[in-house]
Amino acid sequence: VTSSIQTPVYTYTNPANQTANTVYSVSLYVTTLNGCKDSVTIPVTVYALPTPNFTADSVCLGVATTLSDLSNLNGNPLFINSWDFNGDNIADLSNNLPTSTNIFTNPGNTSVTYSVFSSPNGGLLTCSAKVTKNVWVHAIPAAVITHTNKCIDAQPNLMSGVNSTLAIGTITNYAWNYGNGNNKLINPLAPSSFSYNLAGNYLVTLTGTSAGGCTNGATQSI
Repeated sequence: VTSSIQTPVYTYTNPANQTANTVYSVSLYVTTLNGCKDSVTIPVTVYALPTPNFTADSVCLGVATTLSDLSNLNGNPLFINSWDFNGDNIADLSNNLPTSTNIFTNPGNTSVTYSVFSSPNGGLLTCSAKVTKNVWVHAIPAAVITHTNKCIDAQPNLMSGVNSTLAIGTITNYAWNYGNGNNKLINPLAPSSFSYNLAGNYLVTLTGTSAGGCTNGATQSI
């Protein structure tokens, strides 16, 4: 590629420049009106962009998510990392650490944009690229016990967690503690029944567990 203007501008678009620093030899040829000629050749370096990437662990709502850097700086030193956790194109966290944490406020997928800046020539220039991924946060079950008190001779006592809810996903286990040392910890169905030997008040606990492993409990006096 050549140009005949005194101060040209040229953009290198070789795909190899994306992942490797590349040096080009640029030559300037000058000719006077009298036909005298001279030339000079200098190296021009085009620095590679970083290749950003990250992973995130899977947590329950309210627990900090750990986001781990998996970027390739393509031969250049790291300058800084930048995280946008809510999709507003404003950096919520900037650092140069291999891992970062954030507590997301909603269950389900959240779009996270990760920007990586490298500094190939001692801080005089920064090269950057970004990647956007969905980060999943598991919802927390809301356990609810429904029950009608019975006389001791009209048992069994019927209890149910059918009114328990989960914003996203499925409750896969309803663990019951009947308040007298007895329990039913593995129970994929919401209803349960139990017969007490003695009349009295018993504090019954229901713990709901989601498919993602998130738990929440409710208690009721029976």
